[in-house]
Amino acid sequence: MQMTDEEIRVASAEKLLEERSHGAAVTETTPREIGTAVLEFAGTLGGDPPVIIAVTDDPLGRYGWCNDGVRLKVAAAGGEPVHGWTIWEWAPALLTAEFHCVWRSPAGELFDITPKPRREQTIVFVKDDAYRVLSDAYSACLNARLIETMREFGEEDLADLREREPARYDALREEGRRSVFEKDNRPTALTTLIDYYEHEAEAAGNAGAYLAGCLMWGAAAEGRLLLWCLRAPALAEQARQALPSKSRPKKPDPADWTLDGLVQVAHGAGWIGVLEDDDFVFVVEGLLQNLRQSRNLIHPGRSLQLEPHLRRDKTAFDDAKAAYAVLRMNEAAHAPQPQDDLS
Repeated sequence: MQMTDEEIRVASAEKLLEERSHGAAVTETTPREIGTAVLEFAGTLGGDPPVIIAVTDDPLGRYGWCNDGVRLKVAAAGGEPVHGWTIWEWAPALLTAEFHCVWRSPAGELFDITPKPRREQTIVFVKDDAYRVLSDAYSACLNARLIETMREFGEEDLADLREREPARYDALREEGRRSVFEKDNRPTALTTLIDYYEHEAEAAGNAGAYLAGCLMWGAAAEGRLLLWCLRAPALAEQARQALPSKSRPKKPDPADWTLDGLVQVAHGAGWIGVLEDDDFVFVVEGLLQNLRQSRNLIHPGRSLQLEPHLRRDKTAFDDAKAAYAVLRMNEAAHAPQPQDDLS
């Protein structure tokens, strides 16, 4: 019997947790370099030359079910699956190959979204199109049968959508699946929503709708702050309780907090601060307040109070986008990361 996506999610998280609890027994890992031995071994697989691919934290990644995780990622963010082999090293003498699937983004970059028991940050990957030939033929047969079954049951609209716009069908199906089986999984839902805000911000900027773009960057920033609080609820609550009563969010659920409240909690938890390099110093909290001010211009009364005769232009949009980019850099350095749990 075929597992549902929800059953795969739970089984994957349980399997990953079990593997990590026995981490000392797992000795294979990513080769330290693509040297002569790796190149010779990769040549026996019959695919492309080996490349190093980054492993990214992604809530859609499924340990033990890489194909299903990439399928969900494609439905949520576009791109396509790429099949091939992961090369592992059992130091110091043995190399092995494991069938694997990675995600190619719409921009053409390859990412491994499948979490690893030893938390490797990269893999050595050999792309192999031989699998794809069989996979595509099998998928085509299943797709034809699915459309035929829909028509047998009188679901002509669904059949037409599946046949003419398969990407839109898959996206709508994934939205429906999540609304039923993952309605309480707030971190996953919020991650998808943040991706949507980012896409809308870019689309608005490209269309010259700069105010709309600024609003979306502000919404994405608020979403990220909320996501941190959902990932580390105990730390967020501790930081909330430590705030002065006047500035403290009144309700315990982070989803009820304002952007200003989220900023205050994140600052108190030590998740935002100052980023600097040889040329620049970024005060992240100040940049977030600027994003907050831009986002508040959606309210006509606030716009009359703050900037009654000003409009957001491309410079303002670029500033908002840059502020959001700094927030992302800050997130990688200081903010809580996805937890290894079943939530």
